[in-house]
Amino acid sequence: MSLPKLQVEGLSKVFGVNGASFPVLEGVDLVVFPREFVSILGPSGCGKSSLFNILVGLLPPTSGTIRCDGTPVQGVSGLFGYMLQRDLLLPWRTVLGNAIIPLEIGGTPREKALAEARALLPQFGLQGFGDYYPAMLSGGMRQRVALLRTFLQHRDILLLDEPFGALDAMTRSLMQQWLLGLWQEWKSTILFVTHDVDEAILLSDRIYVMTARPGRVKLEKTVTLTRPRPPVAEILPEFTSLKRELLEMIQEESVRAFQEEAS
Repeated sequence: MSLPKLQVEGLSKVFGVNGASFPVLEGVDLVVFPREFVSILGPSGCGKSSLFNILVGLLPPTSGTIRCDGTPVQGVSGLFGYMLQRDLLLPWRTVLGNAIIPLEIGGTPREKALAEARALLPQFGLQGFGDYYPAMLSGGMRQRVALLRTFLQHRDILLLDEPFGALDAMTRSLMQQWLLGLWQEWKSTILFVTHDVDEAILLSDRIYVMTARPGRVKLEKTVTLTRPRPPVAEILPEFTSLKRELLEMIQEESVRAFQEEAS
């Protein structure tokens, strides 16, 4: 087995709220190997987004270690490509203008950045839309622009936080298949947050299920379905069995969270 591309050990985060401690993450351990697609599932409020914010350096951890290629990197920004659920496109910039933002920030001359982004438009399903503005695009196209911008950060590891959560079911299914093709072609390492069990199974090599707050790893599961995976994977017995197991784990934690809030 190769060295993990990303390794998180004993990661905890406690916020101070009105003089009281508010634990969000507690002793999280996870690994992502090179070119793996790993998803994180868990009930709302389990700290998935806080974990991503710590990884990219927006929040300091209370304790724990983060390593990339074996080197400690906690507190270091700019190591990951990061995409949120909202596309966060700037309405006054065109498709190309939005896509090249990370290149411009990195100091790439504008014309060179535009040429690089323009060459990738067909691969991202945006051929002919380079001069369009966000308001002129569908939800799926806006997400493809956001993903193009994320890939243009040229990072080995991509953190995708529910990138398809706001899309309708049909568009979401199409985007999942498209992302799988893109991942396999670019050979990226992806850590993916989702609330959708079907999506996690369809996309992932491995899945982590987190507990209710404070978030800990409750289960790590390898997805044994062969690739490429058809959209109808849910008809396969192993898909159904894995989905049932994951749903039971998440439901247990959701019930526990509800009971704790009500008590």
